[in-house]
Amino acid sequence: MVWPRALALCGVVLNIAKPLERAPAPRADSTTGVLASLPAEILLGGGVLLQARINGSGPHTFALDSAGGSGFIVDARLAKTLRLALQGRALSSGVGGNSIPVAFAKGVRLELSDVVLPRETVAVIDLASLEPLSGRRLSGIIGYGLFAHYVVKIDYGARRVDLYPFDGYRYSGEGTILPLRIEKQHFYVAARVRMPGRDPIDGEFMLDTGAPMTSVAFNRPAVERFRLLESLKGRIVDRSFAGLGGETAEILGRASELKLGDLRIPNLTVTFSQDTAGTLASKDFDGVIGGELLRRFTVIFDSPHRRLILEKNGHFGDPFEHNMSGIALRAEGSHRRTSLRIHRIVAGSPAAEAGLREGDRLEAIDGRPAAGFTLDQLYEMFKREGREYVLDVRRGSVTLRTRVRLRRLI
Repeated sequence: MVWPRALALCGVVLNIAKPLERAPAPRADSTTGVLASLPAEILLGGGVLLQARINGSGPHTFALDSAGGSGFIVDARLAKTLRLALQGRALSSGVGGNSIPVAFAKGVRLELSDVVLPRETVAVIDLASLEPLSGRRLSGIIGYGLFAHYVVKIDYGARRVDLYPFDGYRYSGEGTILPLRIEKQHFYVAARVRMPGRDPIDGEFMLDTGAPMTSVAFNRPAVERFRLLESLKGRIVDRSFAGLGGETAEILGRASELKLGDLRIPNLTVTFSQDTAGTLASKDFDGVIGGELLRRFTVIFDSPHRRLILEKNGHFGDPFEHNMSGIALRAEGSHRRTSLRIHRIVAGSPAAEAGLREGDRLEAIDGRPAAGFTLDQLYEMFKREGREYVLDVRRGSVTLRTRVRLRRLI
């Protein structure tokens, strides 16, 4: 979920017992059948942001997260500003091993254009920890509640999310249709992954629109069961992957092919979780398919017919790449773009070889102030093989200049 690689809103495992109330639906367009066509901000790694109103206030920025679990989540700071009455306390889990404190509020009304989603109960979580990863304010997360009452079409190419009524929805396109398993407010599809030099692996993967910069991530139990690390030539560990539950650790890799039904996706990036707690340590499924893969399609979640539909878009042929710098950044300061700190350095990466250290503050890139770049732009720049950047960093009271030449780590 301007997100760095894998903001990982995925797996906020929060299942609220009371279902969403059904509001009177707006009338569908007689030609297209669309109830609402929502403008979406599509981030470079596949994150999807929508504008929503809460109890008439806003608009506020919400992430669309098919793995969000609950109907929707409101940031604790916004809940305080809106004076939502909080009731009850609980602990939830997500990516990383830390527990996530949760409160609840009743009588909250969410509006997406002409679509109104009233809830008796919503989850209230402090999302402030996500801001250094994303470089922006996030007011909440729209999760399973939207998918539970509408057919949801995410058109990444057109930057639009269309909602259709359950009743009478018919698909007449030529996309790939996959069986969709729905379990405990999450979506799963079967996939076959072919790794270099070994037989293909059949697994089940959670669909996570809230995990931008992630194509496929294997859960640790699947990594061990399939012995996925045995065929790797080198083991590059990336600890920049983080979510609401804290940081995680992954080993970077590349698959020869991912097969979804009759759809073949070649030469894609994958990661192998090393977590012992949290979503990516689950034995209940084998891994996550995230926004970096999904953004190459128009994606239709057809819940009533238990199917996922994928239509290739103009990005289908885009190459899959990991961050080639070895730098994981965090945005700090009151405006979140005024100060960029190097949070992690991948061992053996171009950044490590250039002498950069964790804690260095990025001042300029090729003479341009770092504050003029979004995190989204920087991570896209760091995927250009052979590109060299001149970086000015602040280390204590000293400003240092170094050159980083990008290369594939895997």
